[in-house]
Formats: sequence, structure tokens, C-alpha cells
Amino acid sequence: MENKRSRWLAVSLIICLSIFTSVSCTEIKTQPEKTASVQSFKRFPVLEYHLIKSPEARWSRTPENFRQDLEWLYQHNYYPINFRDILNNFAGLPKGKIPVVFTFDDSSSSQFRYLANGQVDPNCAVGIMKAFHDKHPHEWPLRATFFIVIGTNNPDRNIFGQPELREKKLRQLTEWGMEVASHTYWHDQLDKTRPELARYSLARSVDTLRKLSGQEIDSLALPMGLYPADESILAGKYQKINYDLKLGAEVAGGMQVVPWSKDFNPRHIHRIQTIAPEWKKFFGRN
Repeated sequence: MENKRSRWLAVSLIICLSIFTSVSCTEIKTQPEKTASVQSFKRFPVLEYHLIKSPEARWSRTPENFRQDLEWLYQHNYYPINFRDILNNFAGLPKGKIPVVFTFDDSSSSQFRYLANGQVDPNCAVGIMKAFHDKHPHEWPLRATFFIVIGTNNPDRNIFGQPELREKKLRQLTEWGMEVASHTYWHDQLDKTRPELARYSLARSVDTLRKLSGQEIDSLALPMGLYPADESILAGKYQKINYDLKLGAEVAGGMQVVPWSKDFNPRHIHRIQTIAPEWKKFFGRN
């Protein structure tokens, strides 16, 4: 009788161990893991452009130099993503590639312009990126983020100029997969703006861009890199308008740390200004 009981206990123990081991292995296998390509780098570039025109200057990149930027990055295994994609750990990034984010501030017509014949100007930023994408449709997706102002005293900077075409342009960016983002409504210096007025500017910007583009607006470039004393105003509600600017772009700072770094702060994303000294400093490129 004692032997039968011992054998029964032994069999029961084996069954329990088998079940436990099976469950544990299943749990281990379903743990999310970073891809090999994501693990291979700790920093990545967020590039900052303003005007795309001649001559080359502090806030201007010539069309030819912008084309060369795209070609150089393509040849060096970079892969374009939108600014908001930082928050999803670069989902879909091909193995062996490094993400690069193209950002454009101030929404001038040099970034997106239609010609009289209805075609996109081949020398504006969007025209140049579209042509490069068409040349490399599988290796180079059409991705970039445009930080847009709406009510400044410079008509050429308000949603890319050409006011009769503003909705068409923002809907086209959405269709192509590029990101529409806020640069506040009036290009406000948020360190000096009263909190209530800052909320009004942010909410009005988000509401306008959301309606015109059909996108949710997740990203903000802080004008001149100036932050409000209370950063909680970057999300909230003004009257009936809800907004949540999850990501904030600074003016400078260099290479940005990856989102799984302990130093990552989504509302303080560093950028690289696309001028010759910055290309040399951060990329070793002349």
C-alpha cells in the first residue's frame, strides 16, 4: 500500500512539473523583444530644416544640398520615419538600418509649393523627397514631419503659403504618410506666454491642423526651443478642445537617445541643425 502511494505521489509530481515547465516556456517565448536592428544603436538623428532655397545660409538649405543629404543618408543605411514613430520604438524598421527623422519648421512655401500647372514644385522639400522616394520606392518611404504655424504676420509661413491650397497640401501629406505637427498657432515664445494664452494657442493649432489634415496631432516643435515653466500645458483642454502633444522637439542638442534609454524624455527630443558644421560634427561629413 505504501509503495502504491509513493508511486502515485511521484507521478503527480512529474505531471505538475511538466505543466509548470510548459507554462513557463510559453511565457518566456511570448515576452516582447527588441529586434536586432533596434539593439544595434543607442542614438539616432532628428534633422531640423527650415527654408529650402538658395543661397545656403544659417536657416536655408539649397535644393541641391538637400538632394545630396538624402543620397548620403541613403548610402549610409539610414531609414526615414516620422517624428511620432519614436514612441513606437521604430516599429517596422528594417534590420541593419538606423532611423532618421526629417523635421521642417515654420511651414514656408519652400517646403511645399504647387506650381501654376498643378504640379508639386520639384525644388521644394516635398517635391525633392517625393522624387527620391519614387527612385527608391521600397528602400526609402515617404516620411517627414512638418511643424506648422498658422497665424503669423508672414503669409508665406502660414501652412506653406498659398492659402487656397492649404487643406489640399495637408491632406496630401496625410495620404503620402507624412506627419502634420504643431509649431504653435502664432509661433509663440512659450517661456513668456501666459499659461491660458499658451493653452489657447496650442489647442487652436491642434484643432485647425486636425480638421485640415485628418490626422491626430501628437507632436510639437517648441519655437526657438523655449519651454513654458509648467510643461503640463503641453496637454490638456481649452474650452471644448482636447489636445495631447506627446512629443516635443528642441532646437538643438545633437543625436537623440533611443526611447528605451533611461535618459529618454519624449517632450525634450534633441535635433541636429542641417548646416555644414553640424553635418561634420555629428556625421563626419564635409
